Amino acid sequence: MAGLVCLFFRLDFYNFIHHKTSHQDRQANYQHQKQATVFIGNRELTVKVAASPTERYRGLSGQKNLTDKQGMLFIHSQPAYHRYVMRGMLIPLDFLFIRGKKIVDLKTEIPADYSGDIQGKIPYDLILELPAGWVKRNRVKIGETVEIIKKSDRK
Repeated sequence: MAGLVCLFFRLDFYNFIHHKTSHQDRQANYQHQKQATVFIGNRELTVKVAASPTERYRGLSGQKNLTDKQGMLFIHSQPAYHRYVMRGMLIPLDFLFIRGKKIVDLKTEIPADYSGDIQGKIPYDLILELPAGWVKRNRVKIGETVEIIKKSDRK
C-alpha cells in the first residue's frame, strides 16, 4: 500500500512539474502547502506559499525582514492580471510575475509605503515576492525559467 501511495505522489509531482495538470489542480496541490523551494536558474530560494484567498490577502504584511534566500509565492488558479498592493508592508519588495514556468514581467524596488496597484503586463498565475534589490543583485531577466519543488508540510 505504501508503494502505491508513493507511486501516486510521484506521478502527481511529475505532472505538476511538467505542467500536465490544470492551473486549478496546481492551486489545489498547494492548498495545504506551507513552503516550497524555488529555483531560478541556479539560484535557490525557500518561500512561503500563499494559495488560498486568505493567505494571498495577508501575504507578507507585517513581515519585518526577508533574507536573500526567502520570499513568498502566490498561486492563482488561472493566468490573469492579478493586482497586488503593499498593504501593511514594512519592507520594500521585488515582484516576479510567472506564467507556467517562465518569468513574464518584473517590478523591482517597490517601496513599503507604495499606495498603487502592482501587476504585470502579461497574464500570470504565479507571483514571487522577494526582498527589494534581489532581481538586480541576481541579474534576473524576463524569460528565465522557474522551477518549483513542493516541500512537505512541516511546522
